[in-house]
Amino acid sequence: MLELTDGLVDAHVHLTFATHGDNPAPRGSQEIQELYLRTQAAAGVSLVRDCGAVPGSAPPPSREGLAQVISCGPMLAPDIPFLAHLREPVAPESLREVAVSRIESGGEWIKLLADAPGPDGNFLTATPTYSFELLDAVCAAVHEAGGRVAAHCTGPSAPRLVDAGVDSIEHGGWLDEHALARLGARGGAWTPTLSTALFHLQPMIDDGHPAAPIIQAHLDGIAARLGGATAAGVVVMAGSDEQPHGSVREEADLLHRFGLSASEAAAAASSAARAYLLGS
Repeated sequence: MLELTDGLVDAHVHLTFATHGDNPAPRGSQEIQELYLRTQAAAGVSLVRDCGAVPGSAPPPSREGLAQVISCGPMLAPDIPFLAHLREPVAPESLREVAVSRIESGGEWIKLLADAPGPDGNFLTATPTYSFELLDAVCAAVHEAGGRVAAHCTGPSAPRLVDAGVDSIEHGGWLDEHALARLGARGGAWTPTLSTALFHLQPMIDDGHPAAPIIQAHLDGIAARLGGATAAGVVVMAGSDEQPHGSVREEADLLHRFGLSASEAAAAASSAARAYLLGS
């Protein structure tokens, strides 16, 4: 495992609910957030970005000994079944207004659920939730209001989201080298959340699923592109996502295994992510 110092950054977490198993405290409460933030702090993490909160959640606690929180608020998506417990539906005609109002109310980021799997649950073939033309307008409006846009994307529309102007792609396994070059040219970010991808995909490979060769090729493609992402100017960030709080070191180790140099992987979980998220 990489040797990482304190002052770590986890750029993709969920503080207001348990991603697996039972909630250790009421969903959305300050109590559950404090429990998770203390776990993060015990692992040396001093900054996290909450990439999707339960609607109506209490503000994250802010006190000595807890990691600093940058919040994206609840995810924005239309009325679809996927991850419905994490958001209130936003109709396309209201998306721009809702997104901008979040920034004007003091938010720094919004989080778009930019694609979602169909009834088969295959997130590698997820399809867009809003039109790209609408997302072009939403990204422009959020930027004009002084905010930034994170986009959940596990399907093949990731390159088009780069062109829409999103600031960070979350997951983004279908990003290609051309899209990464365009994202890097404007200093955008990519949070691959490899530990979550492997959590879902590796068992299918190990069990000999009929799609195992395709899945392995997909993972190999991520590894082939990840090494060139930082060279293209992309800020690669470590994010533990569904994995236990305090596990960002393991995510950094996966980034190294998938193609980042040791120093790049360490920066993805510390200095590079911190500078990007804090705008310094």
